[in-house]
Amino acid sequence: MLKKLFILPLLAVTAAAQSTTPITHQVVLTENSDTSLTVTYDGVGLPVVLIAPDRWHVGTSAEPGVGYSVFATPEPEDPGEVNIIQFVSGGETGPFINILSDFKLSSDATAVIREQNGTPFSDGTDANGNAIMITFNDNAAASEVPDAASTAGLLLLSTLALAAVPRRAVAKS
Repeated sequence: MLKKLFILPLLAVTAAAQSTTPITHQVVLTENSDTSLTVTYDGVGLPVVLIAPDRWHVGTSAEPGVGYSVFATPEPEDPGEVNIIQFVSGGETGPFINILSDFKLSSDATAVIREQNGTPFSDGTDANGNAIMITFNDNAAASEVPDAASTAGLLLLSTLALAAVPRRAVAKS
C-alpha cells in the first residue's frame, strides 16, 4: 500500500513534466536540382508542385503563428544569389510555402538572410506556440549548368588550344 501511495504522485509529476515539454517542429527543404525539391514537416513528406525551374509551391497543414514571413539563404556557389522561402498562413487553400531558388539580388535589393546552407534556424512558432525550425539544403549546385560567360570562356580556351596543335605538328615535319 505504501508503494502505491509513493508511485501515484511520482507518475502524476512525470506526466505533468511531459505535458509541459515544448515541441519543436522541423521543416526541411532540400533542393536536388532546378526541377527537384523535397519538403518534410516533422519527417513527413509534403506535396511539392514545380511551377517553373527553380520555383516551387508546397501546400502544408503547418500553421505558423505569423501570417506571412519571408527569408533567404545564400546560394552556396554564388553569394550574389539567394534562395527565397515564403510562408503564408491562411489563404483560400490553407497555409502554403513558396520557394524561389537561384534568385539574383540587384545591387539595391535587400534580403533577410537567416542562415547559411544546411543550418537550422527559427521561423517563429505555430498557432499553439510551438517552435518551428527551418533548414534549407541546397544540393543542386552539382547538377546546375554553368552560366553563359563561363561556357564561352571555356569554349575560347579550348579553341585556342586546338589552334595551337596543328602549328606544332607542321613545324616538326
